Amino acid sequence: MAEMERVEDSATSIVPEIDDPIAEIKNLDLSYGETQALFDIGLQVPEHQVTAFIGPSGCGKSTLLRCMNRLNDLIDTVRINGSVHIEGDDIYGPGYDVISLRRRVGMVFQKSNPFPKSIYENVVYGLRIAGEKTAYYDAVFQVLILAQSQEWQPVLAFDK
Repeated sequence: MAEMERVEDSATSIVPEIDDPIAEIKNLDLSYGETQALFDIGLQVPEHQVTAFIGPSGCGKSTLLRCMNRLNDLIDTVRINGSVHIEGDDIYGPGYDVISLRRRVGMVFQKSNPFPKSIYENVVYGLRIAGEKTAYYDAVFQVLILAQSQEWQPVLAFDK
């Protein structure tokens, strides 16, 4: 377990200091147009530990998580200030590889939120950006259709 030392960060908050956090957020503000949703967020996430964001609906938990893999980039009216570092890298820095980030920092949503594409295109999107052979696309799609029928329990192994 990481050693933590409590350090006074400002007049209004106390932040635990973590040695070598896997993720670190400093002074993060996020606005949707004129509406500010996140205010001066500071957070360190320890490596190899479970971290939970708990709070009422609408308090900004999902918005903060979306900042950690840059899903908010897809919303035109979003404005972000502050810094987010994953494994020491500034993920909002110029030239940062967002595709690589999203391979390492995934999200599972409570409610499905597909891309505005066909079901097929949503299913094969991950394969496509990972550079997988197009021959896999139809096979993976068919397996998912069969698996959804709940009459077939797949056991799969893929060779690369």
